[in-house]
Amino acid sequence: MAFGRGTVGRPGLAGTVARTAVLAGTANEVNRRAEQRAALTDTEVAAAKARLLG
Repeated sequence: MAFGRGTVGRPGLAGTVARTAVLAGTANEVNRRAEQRAALTDTEVAAAKARLLG
């Protein structure tokens, strides 16, 4: 007897929707962090140029 296993096989619609939402949220977070990192780098470059030029 297997207790607590639920159904075996393909996930239902709710499971698929939940998994898709998690993946989309993760992708958005990774993209947001990459954009922040790039903006910070651009700011640092501009500050370094300003220090060199005067």
